Amino acid sequence: MPHLFSRALSDQYHGNDKQHAEIRQSVCQFLRENEESYEMFVEDDQTFQWHVDNMENLGVFGGNMELAAFAKLQKIDIKIYQPGFMYVIMHTSLMEEMTLRKYGKLFILRKYHSWEHYSSVRKIDGPSQGPTEIKDRPIERSVSSEPTAKEKTVLNACPQATLSQVRKMLITHNQDVDEAIEALYESEYQNDPVEEDASLSPSNVDEVTATPEEVASSPEKALLGTPDIPNDHDGQSQESGADDTRKRKRLTARDRKMQAKMKQKQQRKAKKKPAEEEQQEAKVTSELRQLYI
Repeated sequence: MPHLFSRALSDQYHGNDKQHAEIRQSVCQFLRENEESYEMFVEDDQTFQWHVDNMENLGVFGGNMELAAFAKLQKIDIKIYQPGFMYVIMHTSLMEEMTLRKYGKLFILRKYHSWEHYSSVRKIDGPSQGPTEIKDRPIERSVSSEPTAKEKTVLNACPQATLSQVRKMLITHNQDVDEAIEALYESEYQNDPVEEDASLSPSNVDEVTATPEEVASSPEKALLGTPDIPNDHDGQSQESGADDTRKRKRLTARDRKMQAKMKQKQQRKAKKKPAEEEQQEAKVTSELRQLYI
């Protein structure tokens, strides 16, 4: 692959290195038109004008300033690889990049030395000419891999979340467990109503209720709690009552977050309890020894 910056860019941009001279001239012209933005990057013993005039000569090595100018001129990003290191020259500011990056085109060069010596990156199996057809692909963790301690904590607090959702939230929130849990409860997977956790809600005890008239007419039935034979009307009432009870048990996102935090506190207390018991036991043993001495 070509080693001069203009040939490498030509190979990435045009699919071959034949347009390297045109690229060199366009870059130099862009630098002249934007001198105020780039003059600070020229070495102290050189003038900006001399640097650009010299860069127009074929065979002169270009550097990051020339690559940055080309990226800005063509509205593309350039990814530079070095052994053990990689960086991206973006054609936009960081805020613009967040909204425009998915529409841009990414060119990949390799810098073999600490000085300006670049090569265009292509697939081993081709094509050797034309579009490079290189696409970034994220490295995916194995689905069968075990969850980490933080992932287990979030999974315990958010039992409806999947492991992939938990990992995504932890990455988004810089491995902050509390923020990941809160974000999961506000995310789409929690939109469906969830019934209240039985361990955190008042116990559901069936109660026998009767009106004063029923007690007066049948005291034995009121005392023994003998149910009446249900009719259609009673069945409908029971169903509507069950629906009302079910509705009352459905929790809001805020309630679910409170439950998750309560579970976290319980887990932390459970972890601390054995250590506290050991300390208490050691204290009692020490006091007993002092009594016998």
